[in-house]
Amino acid sequence: MLLLGVGGLWFILRHYSQIKRIVAWPWFVASFYFLFLAWSSTILEGFWMPNLLNVVEHLAYATSAGLLFVWCWKLVTS
Repeated sequence: MLLLGVGGLWFILRHYSQIKRIVAWPWFVASFYFLFLAWSSTILEGFWMPNLLNVVEHLAYATSAGLLFVWCWKLVTS
């Protein structure tokens, strides 16, 4: 998943100007950033500070889901 996330991150950074045309784009991009943080925390918790990074991972997943919900809501109501 982390490799897929790196590819997605590269795509977002490479096409940032086009992504700005998406309705409520900051919510969408922030959701992906938190999802990438969760994927990274999953890998890193195996090597360093497992308890803290486990909490960070789950908080990042929850935050990503909340941001994606807000983006979907704004997409439908705009």
